[in-house]
Amino acid sequence: ADLETEVSRINAQKTNSDNLATQLQHEHALALERLRATLNLEKEEALNVVRREAETDRQRRDDSYRQDLERRESESKKQLEKVIGDMEKKRDQDCTLIARKVGLDRPPWP
Repeated sequence: ADLETEVSRINAQKTNSDNLATQLQHEHALALERLRATLNLEKEEALNVVRREAETDRQRRDDSYRQDLERRESESKKQLEKVIGDMEKKRDQDCTLIARKVGLDRPPWP
């Protein structure tokens, strides 16, 4: 009877150990799944940060390029206005010179 009791007790401990091992395996699998989910979220968040930074950089480059174009356009406009002013001044000088050569004090147009 003592042998049967000991065998029964050992079998009960083995069953208990098997149940604990199964429970630990299940908890381990759940912990790994939670870790994977957390890492995937962190990876997605990191990708979103990189995307936002890339978009910000692109907007900065676009703004810088637009400002550069506006600056160059303004400089070109100023240069063109100066050239036109110089040409009008030269035309007026030439007309005044021609008018004097033909005996007029000034050109006959305003």
